[in-house]
Amino acid sequence: MLVKKLSRAFIVTTILFALGLVGLMAASAMSKRPETLGITGGKLQSCGGLPNCVSSESIQGTEQRNSMPPIPYDCSPPEAMNRLIRIVAAMPRAKVVSQTSNYLHAEFASLVFRFTDDVEFRIDEADSVIRFRSASRIGISDLGVNRARMEEMARKFARGE
Repeated sequence: MLVKKLSRAFIVTTILFALGLVGLMAASAMSKRPETLGITGGKLQSCGGLPNCVSSESIQGTEQRNSMPPIPYDCSPPEAMNRLIRIVAAMPRAKVVSQTSNYLHAEFASLVFRFTDDVEFRIDEADSVIRFRSASRIGISDLGVNRARMEEMARKFARGE
């Protein structure tokens, strides 16, 4: 009797777990590219205080947890953009979606569920820095993935990769 109850509990738990996984994969597949991407008023969109986003253009104070310093460059803006494209292209599960002379949009997919993060870069020629925004499309928390990615990209850029 106890074995039957445990077996039933195991089966129910397994089914619920599988349904949860299917739900996560469906949510990931259905996530659409935000319409608010790009440069507006000379800047990238704000993170809006959401914990699944980091930006070098976040407002200090109100969005402190989202804020990161921009990536400095000491070459020409086209060279900075080319280096940035090389870094993105070498990263796993990344693809460049669109590019202009001063803007780059890339998508990064997570390993297991293929959740998509939108990563944008803006070459700020006046300050010789690359401004960026990295945000998850769905969910509230990203477990620090966007911040870690941008820290890694800033290190690679500084090393000239």
